[in-house]
Amino acid sequence: MKTNSKTPAHWPRRRCDLAAALACGAMIVSAAAGEFSVYHVGNSLTGDLTSKFPKLVTQYEQEQGNTYVWGLHFRAATSLTFIHANPTDPKSSSCAGIGEKATSHSNKPGAPDKNGPFVPWTVALPGQHWDAVTLQVWQDNDKATLKRDTEAVNDMIKVTRTRPDNARTRFFIYAPWTVSKYGVLDSFSKAYLTPTPDVPDQLGAATRDYFRHVTDAVHKTHPEVALIPAGEVFLALDEKMRAGKFEGLSSVQQLHRDQIHLNSIGKNIAAWTAYAVLFKKCPVGLPNNSHLKDSLVPPFQNVAEVSPADLKLIQETIWEVVTAPELRPYTLVNRKDQ
Repeated sequence: MKTNSKTPAHWPRRRCDLAAALACGAMIVSAAAGEFSVYHVGNSLTGDLTSKFPKLVTQYEQEQGNTYVWGLHFRAATSLTFIHANPTDPKSSSCAGIGEKATSHSNKPGAPDKNGPFVPWTVALPGQHWDAVTLQVWQDNDKATLKRDTEAVNDMIKVTRTRPDNARTRFFIYAPWTVSKYGVLDSFSKAYLTPTPDVPDQLGAATRDYFRHVTDAVHKTHPEVALIPAGEVFLALDEKMRAGKFEGLSSVQQLHRDQIHLNSIGKNIAAWTAYAVLFKKCPVGLPNNSHLKDSLVPPFQNVAEVSPADLKLIQETIWEVVTAPELRPYTLVNRKDQ
């Protein structure tokens, strides 16, 4: 079947025009056979994930005979609570891709250009079929609480599943990492392990406790939702690095380009972690798509190419974390799954 010539150039071409179908209330047909599609909602920490994830999944899906399709609703420096409540905020943007690269980025809301209009999550999620959706919780925000983050996740699931062929869409809470203060080697672990109460009005925090509390709360309605524990992975790596178990890495700070954002190898680690949870596969042997072109904030510096032994230990650690007995109720991944 031919694609509709009116489909916005920035959005993956499907079997009908998304905007037109929504306007007239028409049923949009299911995704084409042989496609695997993922949609992401989040801030710049999700941006660190999507920097490497599409290339990784494109290669995997090509091996399965599938085309990888993806989309992103992005709003920097804000929480899922805010994105949920303000889907067309002027500082939001969206992009989509077929394969490893975005076909293009849209303009901000209300300012369409030749690449097509801004497509918020409220349109994109129910507008076409998605095999998986990642929702990033946490960013400093006085309105982002445990209760509101939980409500945001549950409502985004509800909106997505208003489309019949999204009834089996898999949802993932993407749990990122915390700040690493340069020169204070234990700052990452202390911040991530800060005790965080399990109460509805608890403000969002990048801690082990908070991410687990959100997942526990969501599980009351949607027990099938899985956690992508990126922060847990970086904590485990930091502990091993500071214990001298790596050849060329001594601290999680070597995985950052500033106090919160990741450098190229760090972005790969986030992508490998998401891969391990989404596909329930051990990431050992996955390609290292790193480069030294990140814009770094001094005194952070990109590490040299990671040695084969360190690369293997990183990927083994990811699988160790994802399948750890205390995390299996959250990741829903067992070692036997690989």
